[in-house]
Amino acid sequence: MKRIISLLIAAAIAAVALFSLTVSAANEYHINVGTKNTDDLRQDCSFYLGVTFRTGATPIKVTQLGRYKINGNAGTHTVAIFDLSDMSAPLCSASVDVSSAADNTFAYGEVDKQVVLSPNTKYAIYSMEETNGDFWYNSFRNVSERPYDIFFVNWTYYFNDGNAPTMGDESVDTSGCGFVGLDIKYTYPSNESTTSNPELFAIKNPSNGLRHDCSFYLGGKITVGDKDIVVTDIGRMCWEGNQMPHNLYIADASSKKIIASAVVDMNGKTAGGYVYAKLDKTVTLEAGKSYYLMSYEHYDGDNWAEASFDSKAEGNTYVSFSNWAYLLPGETEYAGDPNGGEYSYVGLNLKYQDPESGASVPTSDLIGLAAVIVSLAAVPVIIIARSKKHEN
Repeated sequence: MKRIISLLIAAAIAAVALFSLTVSAANEYHINVGTKNTDDLRQDCSFYLGVTFRTGATPIKVTQLGRYKINGNAGTHTVAIFDLSDMSAPLCSASVDVSSAADNTFAYGEVDKQVVLSPNTKYAIYSMEETNGDFWYNSFRNVSERPYDIFFVNWTYYFNDGNAPTMGDESVDTSGCGFVGLDIKYTYPSNESTTSNPELFAIKNPSNGLRHDCSFYLGGKITVGDKDIVVTDIGRMCWEGNQMPHNLYIADASSKKIIASAVVDMNGKTAGGYVYAKLDKTVTLEAGKSYYLMSYEHYDGDNWAEASFDSKAEGNTYVSFSNWAYLLPGETEYAGDPNGGEYSYVGLNLKYQDPESGASVPTSDLIGLAAVIVSLAAVPVIIIARSKKHEN
């Protein structure tokens, strides 16, 4: 009987593990593919040294921080990211032990807390160095592998005293050179869609082909019919060769206020289908109102549709596209064609809760529920087995 109970428990655990494996982890990226700019090695400072950087249009979630290992380095360093508008404490930090890393590579440490860096914001990453400790590069050319996410700016150092740090002059092009050699690993704060909710639109082939010559928000204006509609997920069509992240949002057309947003990561996705992400909050689109559905695109980045014909998907009697739209950098007013009809830029979509069938349950919730059911299924058997043992 004990063997049977053990097998049942093991089966339940295996089932939970199996269900857990069906939830895919987000892609993790790193930034720095730079190399030393000079052979000028130093070990004469006991404070924070590093480099400033700017984030792109997409928020990123920091998971690990790294420091470059030079031959002979064997110490542990506190690597930290600061918001330059508030130097009182780091946003996050990591303890990075370089002793076990290969020479001329980055060593990494998990951050003490995963923070989301805001779009289009300047930050600094530092490493705490010690006099007569590990050597570091006086000039490390930081080259961003994904400059649309993070762009390195200039050198900086900080005495960790709450006062403003010293930074290089941005008017002088240093090609991203900074002190030490530091790196960031990150994901996008995106929950890939796990709902079985229906789609609002059925895209047709772009009538004017594909483009990738803009660095701003593009999309379309949608108008709700005579019934409110609850939307849960937002999506972007994956065109051939797409592999970048895109910040998507819904904005109220009257107030211009963004009411919900998400990041979709096209990397590794199959061309010809929508890539969805769960909205940061479920929102109700009100009857009779209009909204903007937008995606941030990158110059020389992913292709997008110049004129996407977005007809209503089967069952959608609630929302239609009424105009294509774009929002130039620094502007607050959306531009578009009032006679755009069911055409829009890019190829965007929404998932909604069908009022006729009721709200669907996200797949992730079903997975969790199934795992609990499988786990609990073994409990009555164990109780019964114990009861029989007492009866004997």
